[in-house]
Amino acid sequence: MDSSQPSSANPTAALDQVFSLLKAKDDTSRFVGLSLLRSLLDSNEELRSNTAIITQCWNSIPNTFLIKLLESQTSKKKKSDEETRDLITLAISVVNIFANLVPQEEIEKEKMTEFCEPLIHVIPQCDQESQDVVFQVLRCIANSPKGATSMNPAKDWNWLDIAAKEKPVYYLKELGRLFGICYANFTMSKSDLRNWHDRLAIMIQQMAKENPAVLIETLADLSTEMPYLSLPDWPPDPTSLLPIIRTAIMTRPATKLRYAVVTLVANLLRQSDNHFSALLFNDTEQETRPQSSQPFSYVFINLLLIDIRTTIPSLMEILASPEYATTAIRLAASYDITTSFIMYLLQNSEPDTEITDNNTSSILPPDLLLKLRRDFSETFSLTLELFRDRWESAVTGASGLDPTARRDPETPLALTWDNPTVSPSEDPIILSGLRALSLWLREDDNPQLNEQAIGIMDMLIPLYSGSMGTDAKVDFIHPILTALCGIFPDSEDAVQAFLDEKGWDVLSKDLKQCFTQQVFPAHTQDLIRVLLMVVESDSVPQTQQSWMDIVRVMAKYTVPSVRDIEAMETLVGGWQLAVALILKAPRRVRKEMAEEVGTITRKAGGILDEAGERLEEGVKDGLQEIIEGFDGIS
Repeated sequence: MDSSQPSSANPTAALDQVFSLLKAKDDTSRFVGLSLLRSLLDSNEELRSNTAIITQCWNSIPNTFLIKLLESQTSKKKKSDEETRDLITLAISVVNIFANLVPQEEIEKEKMTEFCEPLIHVIPQCDQESQDVVFQVLRCIANSPKGATSMNPAKDWNWLDIAAKEKPVYYLKELGRLFGICYANFTMSKSDLRNWHDRLAIMIQQMAKENPAVLIETLADLSTEMPYLSLPDWPPDPTSLLPIIRTAIMTRPATKLRYAVVTLVANLLRQSDNHFSALLFNDTEQETRPQSSQPFSYVFINLLLIDIRTTIPSLMEILASPEYATTAIRLAASYDITTSFIMYLLQNSEPDTEITDNNTSSILPPDLLLKLRRDFSETFSLTLELFRDRWESAVTGASGLDPTARRDPETPLALTWDNPTVSPSEDPIILSGLRALSLWLREDDNPQLNEQAIGIMDMLIPLYSGSMGTDAKVDFIHPILTALCGIFPDSEDAVQAFLDEKGWDVLSKDLKQCFTQQVFPAHTQDLIRVLLMVVESDSVPQTQQSWMDIVRVMAKYTVPSVRDIEAMETLVGGWQLAVALILKAPRRVRKEMAEEVGTITRKAGGILDEAGERLEEGVKDGLQEIIEGFDGIS
């Protein structure tokens, strides 16, 4: 048998031969041993799955030898170009094999992390296939704290500036992915973060000058691939992209570029504060723009609404196809941008006025605001129809089949259909669409839209209930509460539908958990506000005895420090709900709750006596209203 070929029949003997060659002092023997090892691993699945042997093999290879192979291009010994490429390719291949096979603890050791710099510097000398392998290895190493710290673009990465000009899209994507993994596994200092930003910013600026459309598409792809929502200032200096984004939209881009702009803008808005939203939607060129042209914000939002309206009618047809997931992500991005725009209008409107009033004319002319209002109403009407069809397809049954038509309500639904990978509770269209819709329902007085929204109450309550568990993947609580705040006022039908769908049971359970655990999530005050609307509605002539559990929980709650303003406001809101429940309770129930009423009254009075002057005016007035509300109840 040829000694240069490993024996697949006797891997133990072949390994002994490999180890013997790797221990030799001369590079030729080591090179043969390395080649034999690679062939042995490539041909023996059982060997690759043996962690102990894989670790032994890895530790038997001298790092100095592998690094010498990676640095063959700069070696003083003259070699042909083909020979140099073969040596580098072999070294890359071997490191890649072990980076994917050794246990995680071995990747975190210096023996593996020592290859970061040599691998980075060898990238320009490799062909495309080897470059892909190198970046794969780097991502694998970076997926650990020690590996991530070993990659610092301040260390002589200047060659990238030249290489990136030849393949800007490739290098920006690969470095963007690498940055994301490093950031996720390593608490970067400001200096480390700046080094990454500086390196990536150079590439982005170069692409912005030469091909801005390709830059947008590249950044959009990256923001979809990687969890960039947690990355600070990604892309670096996002405000510098605003002129490119504006130009792309105002020149009526082709479909591919338009979708890329939507994806990129949505991700920038998700990971940024209100500053970027203000810069995006504020028409900074209003004074110099010809009067005949429309503002950017109007053109952009109108483009999104048109895309949503034209896409929705075909969604149910592609529900079970792979195409649906991609379309859902795109529409979700459009809804998210729409939500940011509505919030921007609200922040720049006068208090207690609708966003379509003339007080927002400084943002958009009144005639364009009215057009957008009609477009929003039409878009959200179609959105509600989609929600209805989407929910029926997966939960209720075929469209038009009322559950009461079945003889046995417990019979499994036989006429449902759904996407095999995207359930309604995980559908990005439902979450993002509901966020935008709920905000519009709360801020715009539209009886027809409100009436239509009542029709999805059977969807809202289960989604809320599913969001309460600690293992919930998606949180629908806040948008659902916002939607209920929009449709409950002046609508007895909405409250009745809420009660029919057991909404009180679900929301009151959530509220009792908040107070019992003495932890107030961000939605607690909205939750109290919604339940208070229900109690005060004409649809509720009197409160039920089972609802008194809320009063009992409120009475037992320990009074927080008066310095905790948010906790005090929440407690006062909870006590105000208790007052409303007691006032509408039958006389018999009032008498049963006399002890709880007395407890709340004493606590409220005690707070006023001890800290009255230090309380916020709203808290003080609320406590006084609680005492007065309970006055005379026996």
